[in-house]
Amino acid sequence: MAEFTHSIEYERGGFWRRALALLIDVVITMVILQLITFALFPLSNGRMQFVSGVAPSCSAVNAIPKGLSLPADYAVGWITDCRYGFFGMTSARILTVTRIPQNEATASARTNIVHLLDAEGKPFNAPTLDSLALPFLFVLRFWFDRGCGTLGRRICRVRLTGVIEAPSPLPIGAAARRYAAQALPLVPLVIWSLLQRVMAGEQAVASLSGSVLLAMPGASLLIAVPIAVYAIVCRQDAWYDRWAMTRVLRLDKNRMLIPIPASALPNVPAEAALIQPPALPEPRTGNYFARHWRGELSLPVSYWANGVVLSAVIGMASGALLVAFTIYGEEQPVSWLIALQTSCLVISLLAIWQVVGVWRAATRYKRSGRSFWGGAAKAVVALAALQLAYGWVFVVGPQILDTYEMATGDAAFGPYEFNLLADGRMLEFYGGITFGIAKEFESLLDENKGVTTVRLASIGGRIREAQKMSDIVKARGLATYVVEECLSACTVVFLGGKERFLLDGASLGFHQPSFRGMTAGARKLAIAEEEARLRAFGLSKRFVERANSASPDDMWYPEQDELVREKVVTWIVPTQPSNSTASTSSVADTVPMAPRAPSVFPTPGAALSGSGAGPAVIPVDLIKRLAPPMTAPKATPEPKAETATAGESK
Repeated sequence: MAEFTHSIEYERGGFWRRALALLIDVVITMVILQLITFALFPLSNGRMQFVSGVAPSCSAVNAIPKGLSLPADYAVGWITDCRYGFFGMTSARILTVTRIPQNEATASARTNIVHLLDAEGKPFNAPTLDSLALPFLFVLRFWFDRGCGTLGRRICRVRLTGVIEAPSPLPIGAAARRYAAQALPLVPLVIWSLLQRVMAGEQAVASLSGSVLLAMPGASLLIAVPIAVYAIVCRQDAWYDRWAMTRVLRLDKNRMLIPIPASALPNVPAEAALIQPPALPEPRTGNYFARHWRGELSLPVSYWANGVVLSAVIGMASGALLVAFTIYGEEQPVSWLIALQTSCLVISLLAIWQVVGVWRAATRYKRSGRSFWGGAAKAVVALAALQLAYGWVFVVGPQILDTYEMATGDAAFGPYEFNLLADGRMLEFYGGITFGIAKEFESLLDENKGVTTVRLASIGGRIREAQKMSDIVKARGLATYVVEECLSACTVVFLGGKERFLLDGASLGFHQPSFRGMTAGARKLAIAEEEARLRAFGLSKRFVERANSASPDDMWYPEQDELVREKVVTWIVPTQPSNSTASTSSVADTVPMAPRAPSVFPTPGAALSGSGAGPAVIPVDLIKRLAPPMTAPKATPEPKAETATAGESK
């Protein structure tokens, strides 16, 4: 073995090249754990967290949450609630309680108490996925080093090989020995870190005693790391490589090992260079996917079979998956989120495999002197790569974000509330129409059989939920009533009423349906579906087209005369008091929105204004039904501006 290794030696990877490769692999490990946590956070109600990812977004908190105990002498300075993540997705939530000691004048002399919070803001104690980062990095490098190396090694052109047969793939036994030797000094440190997280309910930051205790189990690193770094800087094998019989070698631009001339080796005669055999070519596998990736297949096979035909198959499979989840997974947003993320990731990886393989095959094709088709294929795959990047930024990413918001409670639409009024004859709803609200609405109606009218005050929300609520209202023959404003998806619920009442001065607002990541084709389809639904309510084609002509950022408010003429509203309820009805209950006093001047119903039989079709009369029983007892107006949050949401918001 000694004679062989001295006759054929290869250049080792340098320190900076290997350090950069390690940094790239660490970043990839962090990104993978971050994406996994985005899916696990809502599934575990926030108890699966990864803290070492994206920079946090912090906000001040006024009080310490229930369940978190502090020392009796701990004077709280300020409290912050930090969420780690991006695009609205959360991977960790941490509460930090800061105290500035009373005997210290500077802000630097302070103590922080840090605690994990679940999705509901409740403190809990459990290890985070950060403890898996190092083991996952070892597993990732072990797995890929058996082949052509990790992405970091491939980018930096270094490769882990065996000692006896350097150009061959790394034996699994050698890889296992190498990473076991690297991990051995880290085991005590990892064990102590896990025990500290499990046993300590609170983490004291910058604690001297804690730092000393953490440093003691890792004392072996102070010896092992400098020795290994010194060997790498000198372009020699580190102690763990010598023990495992492995080497980290440098590759040239053609991914070939770089042999060292025999004359440059110590204790080797100069004439040995004359008998040194040439470097063996890098092994090639017969795997079809690997051959496409390296560009070894013909250009027609790479472009038409692996590009066009496979893309069509993937498109049909994705469409079938979308239809299946639309039909069977509509009530399971978490499953839909996981399926969407997984399918998009798989499709993206396959697209990258297609683009790289076709590009390399086109390069080989052009070397044969036929440059036109090779250049055309490269132009097409370049456009495909740009389309993939555009889709992730403007379509896939926003859709994943919207599905995540739907799975975590649709906080963007703000709070909502149901109230039972008029001795159980009226159910009031105001706030955002969020995912799952139709089920709650139906349950309340089942529990209160005497409800005959639904009073609405909403800025809109999920249009699919609004359609479900509208179907429930229509199936039960209920009336709908708006006293302030009913916008966007709320109008769908309003139109489901058998009788539709609008307080004089109240407004209905219409615009196009919208959701994040909507393409031009998806917009046309959504508008066509909404127009068909509005026509089914008996509205004219002109009104329907006008209602869907307003952009998602705009709103069309029809005049009350037009609403009555188009049969959108069946009754306009006046707000001006009548001289003979001073004791009648007020309608506006029960509206949970901006305060209005007191108003009462007119005397039964009085004419209604704004009907556009001559005098109309409110029956006595209708006035009794729409006039709940006088109550104090409720203070509610100001309605938020509507945001475009994925797939089913308006």
